[in-house]
Amino acid sequence: MRVIGGKKRDDLKYADLHTHTTFSDGLLSPEELIQVAYRRKYKYIGITDHDTLSGIKPARKEASKYGIEVIPGCELTAYYYNNEMHILAYFVEPGNPYLEEYLEKFRKARIERAKEIIHKLNKVGIAINFDDIIKKYKSDSIGRPHIAREIVSNGYETDMQEAFKKYLLPGKPGYVPKFMISPHDIIDIILKSGGVPVFAHPYYYFNVENIVSKLSKYGLKGLEVYHSYHSPDLVRKFKKMAKKYNLIETGGSDAHSNFNEKYLPFGKVALNHNIVTNLRRLRDHLKYGTKI
Repeated sequence: MRVIGGKKRDDLKYADLHTHTTFSDGLLSPEELIQVAYRRKYKYIGITDHDTLSGIKPARKEASKYGIEVIPGCELTAYYYNNEMHILAYFVEPGNPYLEEYLEKFRKARIERAKEIIHKLNKVGIAINFDDIIKKYKSDSIGRPHIAREIVSNGYETDMQEAFKKYLLPGKPGYVPKFMISPHDIIDIILKSGGVPVFAHPYYYFNVENIVSKLSKYGLKGLEVYHSYHSPDLVRKFKKMAKKYNLIETGGSDAHSNFNEKYLPFGKVALNHNIVTNLRRLRDHLKYGTKI
């Protein structure tokens, strides 16, 4: 472990299994995210960028200086009765040829979607440019948060959430649906890649138990019980749901920015190591047939 200020930090203890970096739609580079995690006493960080594993290697290199473990992952999008949903893939490694083939398809679809969104926004007077966004963010996975930030930086709205509400949600002038793939197919891709599929931020969905029930039959293995937007009541609700459908509990902040910023800041969720231990045991069971 790196010696900081003349002494070791042996008090790293927290886990956050859902974070984003500049390789998708986060504001912190993998290195910056690890540095922030270290300062805030995190031992385990799940890097779960959208449709890419490119942030894993630089995050691990930086994490090795601090005694932090990076849990590799990514966040994938599926559609269930035309409603978008996100499924986290844990313990999928960069360079997995089976998974990378799909990720490349998803990234290309993201680029086409972003171009179409910007075209629609231009039609309603929002003068932003796709090439400017690519130059500014240099991301593997361009998405709506990049476009929302550009709307704000060009003075059309005061914050990202307002930009989303006014322009980028279903029914709004700039909305374009994502590449359509079923949750059954996404879960199958994750399992065949040696990963653990987990349903992300269930607070977001109407009739969530019906969705979780169906997804568990498709091979879903976990539920994100803890999230920045989950109240104590929701946590209790999702804990019961996870138990009912034999799903492990996971959690994370869904961080897209630093701890002192407004939009999904890092540090909102701090879990203990049992979350990581249980997730690793399930990975070993699925991959190697070990007992849980």
